[in-house]
Amino acid sequence: MPSSASDESVLGRLTPSPLTPEQLHDHQITRDLIAQVLAAQSARRYELEQTGGDQGVLEQVITSQSRLAQALRDLDPADIDEVARLREECVAVLREAPR
Repeated sequence: MPSSASDESVLGRLTPSPLTPEQLHDHQITRDLIAQVLAAQSARRYELEQTGGDQGVLEQVITSQSRLAQALRDLDPADIDEVARLREECVAVLREAPR
């Protein structure tokens, strides 16, 4: 497919990402882990709501869901420390989750 002069000028203006492939990969893995935790928490929340489970635990799940949903929206791939912290937190939560 032939390219036009305007396509070349747009491509010429693109700047390479300042992030390394490893940073981008870690960011995507962390986003996926957060999504998995949110899914596990949704299942736990549903179970607690249906069975009239411990209200304190239910509130903790709701608070955690809200915080992680916000973290998912705001996660900056350049913030290496936050990406690592959230990844570790999610792995810990998933290890503790009932199967």
